[in-house]
Amino acid sequence: MVAVLVAAYWQVALCQYTLQWDMTDQAFVWHRFISECFHSGIIPLWAPYSKLGYPFYADPQSGLFYPIVWLLALASRYSLYSNNIELFIHIVLAALGMRYLLRTLRISEGAAAIFGLVYAMSGPATGHATHSTLIASMCWLPWLMGSYIRVLQRHRMADLLLTVGFVLMQLTGGYAGMTIILLYVMAGLLVYYILVHTSERRGALLRVVQMHLCLGALVLMVSGGYLYAVAQGQPYIDRGEGVTRASVGNVPFSPRCLVTLLYPQLVGAGEVAYDTDITMQSLYMGIIPLVLVLLSLIQARRRSTYIIAISATLMLLAAMGDHTPLRGWLYDYIPLMKFFRHAGIFRLYACIGWIILAARGYDAMEGAQSYHLRSVYRYLIIVLLLLSVSLWISASVIPVVHHLVRALATHSMPIALCALTAVAIILIPGLTAERRRILLGILILSDLGLSVQAVMTRTIISDRQVSVIQKRIDHYPQGFPMPDNVPITSFNQWNDTTIAPPVWQNAGFIRKQLSFEGYNGFKLKSYNLIHDRPDFFDTYRHQNLVSADSGAIIHITSFDPDHIGLDIETDHAQHVVLGQVYFPGWICSVDHAATTAAEESPDHFVSSAIPKGRHTVQLEFVPRGGRLAFWYSIITFTVLISATAVVMRRSSV
Repeated sequence: MVAVLVAAYWQVALCQYTLQWDMTDQAFVWHRFISECFHSGIIPLWAPYSKLGYPFYADPQSGLFYPIVWLLALASRYSLYSNNIELFIHIVLAALGMRYLLRTLRISEGAAAIFGLVYAMSGPATGHATHSTLIASMCWLPWLMGSYIRVLQRHRMADLLLTVGFVLMQLTGGYAGMTIILLYVMAGLLVYYILVHTSERRGALLRVVQMHLCLGALVLMVSGGYLYAVAQGQPYIDRGEGVTRASVGNVPFSPRCLVTLLYPQLVGAGEVAYDTDITMQSLYMGIIPLVLVLLSLIQARRRSTYIIAISATLMLLAAMGDHTPLRGWLYDYIPLMKFFRHAGIFRLYACIGWIILAARGYDAMEGAQSYHLRSVYRYLIIVLLLLSVSLWISASVIPVVHHLVRALATHSMPIALCALTAVAIILIPGLTAERRRILLGILILSDLGLSVQAVMTRTIISDRQVSVIQKRIDHYPQGFPMPDNVPITSFNQWNDTTIAPPVWQNAGFIRKQLSFEGYNGFKLKSYNLIHDRPDFFDTYRHQNLVSADSGAIIHITSFDPDHIGLDIETDHAQHVVLGQVYFPGWICSVDHAATTAAEESPDHFVSSAIPKGRHTVQLEFVPRGGRLAFWYSIITFTVLISATAVVMRRSSV
């Protein structure tokens, strides 16, 4: 499975080209910042280089509490090579996770491996390869769902501890919106299990209740540090009370995107106006798997098949945002659904459901009615073949056709060739069932691998080589050099095309320069008050890192992300202002006296009173419980891993 993914994603796996957009301009710079802090013996609680500073530890997407980032940050100085490796690790784990889920659902070993790879090469995977949190969610969701189903089926402590671990990984590394949707998916699984398996066994129902109480307690225990940190930031950010009703339908999987179910080459190609972001356009999972979904529905003999199909359809409708009423209804009436945007993320759950159905259809071809099902499958493929050829011929013969029809016709030959090959595999006389499955598996994976390459330069990688950009980055200061007390700048002023793209608005983390701008979803309300002023830049472009009234001489003596030391000489008592947005947790000490809480200046910066004379001043960001939350997370994660290993070993003896 790893070899197949290396072949499909070779530009990423072999670290040839830098990743695009958010994966570099956000994930890379944040994880590199964490690595530099760790290697300097610092817990990065504050990020001074972006948006006039913000509480890094309270940003749920920073990766500070994510164990995968810990390992990569400590293993070496985090680089663009590390960034590519991190993405590829998640792609591999996503494939293995889907295999784990399918095996839990009693799919055969071969089918589970094939459709695990389908999941890792599907449209959502290639589309979200630029979003670190969404690709992390794709990675951990099947693991979590598989282990949770095993908890319901077997009531074993080993499965329970694995579920707790996967919940922790999803919480700390994944996208919050995915977690919220997952809560309702798990609730649906629980209701289904109770109705089907415990209706006549009171003891089984009691056991389920006990297991869920234990599950909830353990999840709260191991994720307590992360939840505490995120909760501290919620009252001070613009999303603390939820997003607006108008915004939840934004960035949907629009109805026009359904064309990508057959034509992955059209993603970002320009022939279709999708009315959404390029990362949300694709739901491709292969030509043959799509036919197998239909096959599984035709031969469905289990109600779970219909439940999965209905659930996947509802997820697809929700993914369409304002094009259907469902997403708005969820916002109005379902708890927590108002706390995330990007309606298109619902399509990932539709993809998971369809892959489960496709895997069942694949296995059913060799079941008790294999001959009949292969006949149905053959007819479905032939219909697909005829439609593709007809479209290609009509666009070639008719002089004037719509540009979309011509685009579809241009890309119809690969569909026709794939369908023709599938028919040939079915019709080869004397072919054993095992060889037929192998050939179909090769065809499915070849199709998906080619689809990954078709969108590689559109949604995954840039045209900048990793070695070239990393060499340039290595010329910038390492660690945390002491800044000059000069006006804070904007990334637009740097005009540094040597690293932009792929590093743009967050380049301050690389250049070690403090910036007015930044690129993340964590927006402090106080920063918005400053930034929304019409005279924002003209007012603050002369704002030094540390400033005071006239009659003060200021020298910066020490600096790191959470601390700045100053020598100040002033001829009158006044306030010294640090050019960082105020957030509770800043403290000040003068001449090593007892610390006092810093104040918020009228312009929403960090401010502290300084008496007349010459003084040594220390400004430090020490949020209540911030460091404790981080160390608590490391300790509880270590205990969880150890306990899981012990329990699994005992259960296997």
